[in-house]
Amino acid sequence: MALRGYKAAATARDTQVRCLVVACGPCVLAVPADWVRSILTQGEVGYGETVSSGGVIYAVTDLTAHLRLPSLTPSTETRIILYGNEKRVCAFAVDRVLELVEPERHDLRPLPTQFRNAERHRLAGFFLYRDTMALIVNPGWLLEVGSQPPDAYHVSSSLDEHWPRVEDTGLPITASLKAEAHVSAAKPLK
Repeated sequence: MALRGYKAAATARDTQVRCLVVACGPCVLAVPADWVRSILTQGEVGYGETVSSGGVIYAVTDLTAHLRLPSLTPSTETRIILYGNEKRVCAFAVDRVLELVEPERHDLRPLPTQFRNAERHRLAGFFLYRDTMALIVNPGWLLEVGSQPPDAYHVSSSLDEHWPRVEDTGLPITASLKAEAHVSAAKPLK
């Protein structure tokens, strides 16, 4: 005997959103985990501008500079995350890896409407994590800036130009946030 709605629940589970939660200075960031290829220590990687793993060369990106955060101070907890899909790859350092989480879809929120320009390109949204907020890094932006110096990245002010790039990632998290953004935009402010 089957339960009513069981198949729908199984389908929703298949596209579960998984995020690698990391600390970058004072910020807690969530990186969609589907494209995390490896997590390495600074000792395993060295201090070069590129990392080679599995026959792939990753350019090391200064994520803190792109996000306008204070520079990292290397420590024993510093990790290098190798990130990419079949078309693009990058590597970036974080202060520490906190954990792999699977937030519920209803907990994912788009950025509030006050954020209009660069934030909409860098960040896809947020969710509550422990006693703080985890900012979800836009995976398309992360791969796009992976090979550019922090000041070379041009930001468009149009949200409509931004979302098609994110949607092309095919990751469940970006589709959920895009749907939530359109629902939020349709609701009147109280």
